[in-house]
Amino acid sequence: MEIEKQPLTPLARFLMALWVVGGGISLIFLDKGTVVLALNAVHRPALDRLMVAWTFLGDGLMFAVALVFLVLFVRVYHVLPLLFAVVIQTVLVHLGKRAIFKGAPRPKAWLEQPELLNYVEGVKVHLFNSFPSGHTATAFTLALFVMVLHRRVWSTTLAFVLAAGVGVSRMYLVLHFWEDVIVGSAVALLTILVTWAVFYRGYPGWANKAIWGRKVF
Repeated sequence: MEIEKQPLTPLARFLMALWVVGGGISLIFLDKGTVVLALNAVHRPALDRLMVAWTFLGDGLMFAVALVFLVLFVRVYHVLPLLFAVVIQTVLVHLGKRAIFKGAPRPKAWLEQPELLNYVEGVKVHLFNSFPSGHTATAFTLALFVMVLHRRVWSTTLAFVLAAGVGVSRMYLVLHFWEDVIVGSAVALLTILVTWAVFYRGYPGWANKAIWGRKVF
């Protein structure tokens, strides 16, 4: 198996730069809570259901789904890099949430009149440990992993849209701020770049042999 010299295609680099860098720059001009309030104002029953389903794509359980998929349909070897990425991303997110930015207020705790917000029935809205968004980090870690392995325009675009949608859903559901989402995405990008450098840049020959190169189907 040949590995590309760059971890991401030009399209993937453009989309991530637009999202992370563009999003980061936008924070300079937007007041805290602006995006959350804008999304909160467009609540509709159909959107509520869509956002609840979409936000699940950032659940940690999706890592397990991805691992099973790799073993069954791709190559066992890719399980190792993905497990590595899971560990790196989890450590970085929890370092931010539980140590460096411990107690950072979420929208419901930060806004002066949280009772005026629209909430989705059945969604538990937390008050603290907002920064960064773990769901967004998970979604983008998986999306970027797809972009590394499957370098087609359609798969790159679909993976990005799904991951970005998770970030939007976190704000729609009043669980995170825009900066939480952007930094969560940046954590995922850093995670995948490190993972690619460790596992794919030199692609060891043994990975093509025996069980590591197999798939079940």
